[in-house]
Amino acid sequence: MSKNTADRTYYEIHGSQMLPLLELKFSLHKEITQIIFYMILNRVIDFDLLKRAIDSEIARNDCLRIRFQKHEGSLKQYFLTEYHLDNIRVLDFSGKTKQEQDAMLIKDAQTPLKTKKNEMYRFILYRTYDGRTGVYLNISHVIVDLYAVVLLFADLLEIITALQNGTPMPKPLASFEECLKKDLLVFDDKDEMAKHRAFFEDYYKKDGPSYYAGADGMRLLNQIRRKKKDPTIRYQAVNTMLIDKSRKYTMHLGKERADPILAYCQKNGIPLQTMIYVGMRTYLSKINEETDDVTFFVAFDRRITLSDKRSGGCRVNALPLRTIITKDKTFAGAIAITQQVQYQILRHTDYLFAIVLENDIKKMEHRPIFSGTDSMLLSCLPFSISLPEGWQCEFGNYSTGRFIMPLYTVVVPNFIEGGLDFHFEYLVKILNPQDLENLFEQSVEMIEMGIANPDITIDELLHGTAETDTKKDLSAAAL
Repeated sequence: MSKNTADRTYYEIHGSQMLPLLELKFSLHKEITQIIFYMILNRVIDFDLLKRAIDSEIARNDCLRIRFQKHEGSLKQYFLTEYHLDNIRVLDFSGKTKQEQDAMLIKDAQTPLKTKKNEMYRFILYRTYDGRTGVYLNISHVIVDLYAVVLLFADLLEIITALQNGTPMPKPLASFEECLKKDLLVFDDKDEMAKHRAFFEDYYKKDGPSYYAGADGMRLLNQIRRKKKDPTIRYQAVNTMLIDKSRKYTMHLGKERADPILAYCQKNGIPLQTMIYVGMRTYLSKINEETDDVTFFVAFDRRITLSDKRSGGCRVNALPLRTIITKDKTFAGAIAITQQVQYQILRHTDYLFAIVLENDIKKMEHRPIFSGTDSMLLSCLPFSISLPEGWQCEFGNYSTGRFIMPLYTVVVPNFIEGGLDFHFEYLVKILNPQDLENLFEQSVEMIEMGIANPDITIDELLHGTAETDTKKDLSAAAL
């Protein structure tokens, strides 16, 4: 790596990078800020070709050339003009078991990156236990978000096929550095921030303190109510900066159940993430005193233009989405309310991120610093990929074993079996697999009932009705 700093341009830390950077600074376990992702192709591919493909990806994808350094008294970031990985680890699991393969990769996933020495990511190439070819990536969340990782692998796949076939390289990616310049101007607009703050002061005060509706039901809420001898408390008080041990649990929604949901979303212009949010928030209401008030974080992607959507980096803000939906509202009405709140938040998303970082919401609601009313984080990535004929591609992730919220749900397509995979990262001190199975199955059932009969009320979804038949032809409802 060149040590010549004369031509470097230093940039402030971008808004979406601040949260993972703070986690990296204050968390006991530094692996908490790593994203682990892998791609397995159903064929034998030469490892030297894969190494060339990775070098091409680094050259094309400028967020992979971000580095950090103290400059003029504060931490700044800059972009290397070029960078090559000198040593990419190659593993061969031939003759071994899937369990042995997973154990080796999980060990790396739970090993912190040496970010202070500018190790921002690690690639591992491997021959799988069943003879396929795997590409594994362990990367810092400070330089990418999950969307950027998916974009990276999709681009890498196109590079691999181009190198194999001797065809031109795919369309270039957009520059994250150019996006960063624009974003820094937005975050630095103090006049606009004052208007945004006024909106959120009203947003968080008009309905009173928000309510913790956890996937574990009332346990944490009742715990602090008993301790404080106050049955009106609406927050839980677990310090997840200290209690951060997590595990991964995956559930698969088969193609026959997923397709009607996806078709309904497409027909009605509803983002999949909105649909899943409504299903999950209805289930959380059911197991938490049937509260009308549910809050959990959702991923808001700031990539708006077509060019933005081909840029890497860290541009997703994880923001609290609070919806108050009374039981007389219909399923379709609940979706409409959720979309309306989302649109409001999106217009002010940059400032909301700032007040989340500053704990201003807790001040507005007069809550203690170590308190929470957001029970999980939801992110949906309904991406598609183009594969050459005869190719199959499996995507997945491993757990770092640490997380800072009770639950993180990531929903992605399954390209082998069809349908959707729900990846749950959960804190073992708060949740267990049975909690996740209940959340998954009952949320999906509520969505299925809702798309079969959009006029069904939330009350009917909570309690069930004699007229409701969850086995009815959902495909017809989606058409």
